[in-house]
Amino acid sequence: MSKVGDLPTGQVFEQDVTIEWEKVSITARRVVVRLNEPTRDGDTEVAVFTNLNRAVASAIVVSQIYLKRWTVEGLFQIVSDTLECEIKTLGYPKAALFSFCMALVAYNILSVIKAALRSVHSEKLFDYNGKRLSWQKSDCESRRYW
Repeated sequence: MSKVGDLPTGQVFEQDVTIEWEKVSITARRVVVRLNEPTRDGDTEVAVFTNLNRAVASAIVVSQIYLKRWTVEGLFQIVSDTLECEIKTLGYPKAALFSFCMALVAYNILSVIKAALRSVHSEKLFDYNGKRLSWQKSDCESRRYW
């Protein structure tokens, strides 16, 4: 593996690989980011296999795109778990789509509130925890405030 460069999140490495399966071989690249700080699961490296040509996407670009993907994954995790956009009893596709869209609207409102709080308080003082929001919502539901 050869070092390609640095990102704010860690060092980027690249390696040419050949993947063989059932008499078919694919030439690809393995892009590895050695993270400065471990993930919440304790992982210190993130690896991606790609068949994109180096001229099309460098290892730095591939790793940046992949790391940005987790921001979107985090959004969908919050929307599906905390804001409960996936209601199992919604059997109609239009109702399920409406529920998902309303959860996205709620997430956007929550993002504006977080940004406003961050602008007034320092980043370190304001720590949003989606589980805490979920707990407060379920606590209110159990007490039947509405």
